[in-house]
Amino acid sequence: MRVIGSVRNSGTTRTRRGVALVGVTCSVLVATLGLGAAASGRVTDHRADHRANHHASARTTADTTDTTTTNDYSGGRYMAADPNGGYWTVNWVGVVTAYGSAPSFGSPAASGIKVVRPIVAMAATPDGQGYWLVGSDGGVFTYGDANFYGSTGAIHLNEPIVGIAATPDGLGYWLVASDGGIFTYGDANFFGSTGAIHLNEPIVGMAPTPDGLGYWLVASDGGIFTYGDASFYGSTGAVHLNESIVGMAATPDGQGYWLVASDGGIFTFGDAQFDGSLAAASVTVLGIVVSPPVAGYALVAANGATSTFSSPTASTSEPSTVPMPTATPDSSQSSDCQPTKTTPTAKVDTGLNNLISSETGPGWVGGDATYSTELPDGQEVFDFSDTLIGTAQANGLANVTAMVHSSELVGSMGGLNSDAVGAITSMDGDIAGTEGAPQTLIPDTTDFGDQWQVAATFVENGNQLVFVNEFSPVAGSEFDRFTGRSGIAVLRLPAGGVPTFSSVTPVPTDAFTQWGNAITQVDGYTYIYGTESNTTSGAFYGMKEARVAQGEALNLNDWQYWNGTQWVSSEGSAVPVNTTNELTGVTAQTNKGGFLAVSVPGSVLTDTTVDLSYACSPAGPWSAPIPVYTIPQITQYADEVAYMSTFHTELSSPGDLVVSYDINTLDGLSAQEENVHQYQPQFLQLSTGS
Repeated sequence: MRVIGSVRNSGTTRTRRGVALVGVTCSVLVATLGLGAAASGRVTDHRADHRANHHASARTTADTTDTTTTNDYSGGRYMAADPNGGYWTVNWVGVVTAYGSAPSFGSPAASGIKVVRPIVAMAATPDGQGYWLVGSDGGVFTYGDANFYGSTGAIHLNEPIVGIAATPDGLGYWLVASDGGIFTYGDANFFGSTGAIHLNEPIVGMAPTPDGLGYWLVASDGGIFTYGDASFYGSTGAVHLNESIVGMAATPDGQGYWLVASDGGIFTFGDAQFDGSLAAASVTVLGIVVSPPVAGYALVAANGATSTFSSPTASTSEPSTVPMPTATPDSSQSSDCQPTKTTPTAKVDTGLNNLISSETGPGWVGGDATYSTELPDGQEVFDFSDTLIGTAQANGLANVTAMVHSSELVGSMGGLNSDAVGAITSMDGDIAGTEGAPQTLIPDTTDFGDQWQVAATFVENGNQLVFVNEFSPVAGSEFDRFTGRSGIAVLRLPAGGVPTFSSVTPVPTDAFTQWGNAITQVDGYTYIYGTESNTTSGAFYGMKEARVAQGEALNLNDWQYWNGTQWVSSEGSAVPVNTTNELTGVTAQTNKGGFLAVSVPGSVLTDTTVDLSYACSPAGPWSAPIPVYTIPQITQYADEVAYMSTFHTELSSPGDLVVSYDINTLDGLSAQEENVHQYQPQFLQLSTGS
């Protein structure tokens, strides 16, 4: 079950079920929750019998494929096998690393080329003397004896490219998009695609048959689609997976294949043999590769480490792990500015949790999307998206009279830090409207069926600014969808009063980017992070980044956008930065250089930890997420989910950051009324050691 934008299903009265999650698109493709024991499956997926016209074909020749040439294939992303032994990996910015006996032929990064779109896949030539790299826009880079036969770099794609596979003679290649559209180049033949089929989950990879007269496509749920002479040996399409499938690889004889999940769990079909997995290693895996002449396979993790498994002993021994080389700038930080001498720790912030749980109405009793800032008069303001209005008892039993789409809590919090939690004063609950006639704090006046959901907030030029993203209900579904509209809500700050809504200033964006899910202010700039996700498939592409001089956030002509190389003036030139998780809080490290980001990984249906990532600049690149806190409410309450962790820097002290995350029950309003604490933010004190 994929979260598209958010689980919302809320209204202005209690007649609708109150399953309400924050407005940020989530993705299950990079979740790190383990599958448990390694799995080997034999299940049938009849979707493999479907056929459709191809999404597009840009073939430049029609030569007959040389079926006498053999090759060994990897459909796993970010990896390619050297037929002579060894393999290569590539990361999203185009850094190629060779392993084993595989030689290096170059890369965009080694040539100083800044890729326009992230690299998503690679394929080797049959003799192992070259390789192709492909970006999400279908732009193709060639190295060694790999020839260029065409690309989709200048074509408007409905969906991004996610994979590449070479023909057996190396005189062509296929590109596959996330909707299963196939693009053929050189002597690659078209045998069918899912481009015209409505998929339950997006395509994440492909593998050709040994003779090049067919291929398999695999979706993130492990559904297998066969074309040409590719045979169906089974799939995980009918199996409940804890984590999504991220890649596949065919056996050398084409009589079977492996599927790999994002936690490193391996599923074998046909004559594919199980030799081990990383399912218990707490890593995020990006792909799988088969590297002859050694039997077995290798897995690559999001942090660049690779692990090899081979028969007959690999299933009972530790994997061989080769870390990607890194440069250490000094003795206390790694190359991504992660502290090396201290380990971050997190503990429950009892004072803030008690403060929120003491809000029993009449008025605010629960909410999500917990952002905050300090107002000029010293008051603290917490902003929420969907909000429960009513009364509650101390034990959580509540009478919910309404639900609104946004609200604020405004009050006094003197001297709060990790050493003075007891200095918290009582907080005054204040929402837009009254209990009897609640009103959404930030109304959507364009389409009253849609609603603004809040993101980061800060004070500028005497006003409170709140980033908002618009969501629209989906008929018959609990999952609302991002409409492609972002903005900045302006709230006036009368002296001694509460913030009052004034207007929404639209922010330039596209159909996939929600701006303002994280911000940080440093060196005279406000840096703004936008989550870029496909609102249909749920695929997460990364974080777009913008900046504007502090004090000029509403002057949209002064905004600059990161294009992978430099800051430019066009929002259309912004490119997503690969962050693995969606960043929902970013802050500068206090005593060291660099930046720290917080996120909860993956889908709200599988989130179990609060994670940290590091970077040496606000534009990244960002390290792989590191879990620092296991969320107890997941097991404490039935059907509970967690999401949307963020920083509250104005409540923090050096080295000790206040972090919140949101929780909610999927059992709806009745469960929330039985215990409203299931729909209240939770706070942590994070000791960063920075």
